[in-house]
Amino acid sequence: MLNNSVPAGRRGVFNGFSMSVSGLGKMAGPALGGPLFAWSITNDLGGWPFDHSLAFYGCAAVTVFIAWLTFKMPESIAFPCEEEEEEEEQHEVGRRRRSRSSSSSSSSSSSKP
Repeated sequence: MLNNSVPAGRRGVFNGFSMSVSGLGKMAGPALGGPLFAWSITNDLGGWPFDHSLAFYGCAAVTVFIAWLTFKMPESIAFPCEEEEEEEEQHEVGRRRRSRSSSSSSSSSSSKP
């Protein structure tokens, strides 16, 4: 679905950006979750929700938020990008022109003695 949202010529940049964001999330998760869990088991605030389950409730909240975001995505993301279709049509026109010019140049060169 992600690759459908960008033209073919920009997929490398988009995939690189998405992998960078994913890497930052994988870095930030343990860096923030570890101290949160350590604080939740050593604080003096007492029971729920600030007990040992606080980090797990935080992860559940982030998961629910991301699931909500996926349902808010437009339906058009399931279809190829319109610019990509236009680019394919332009490539096809260019191929036809090249094949015409190569066939006309080969026929003119074959007629010469």
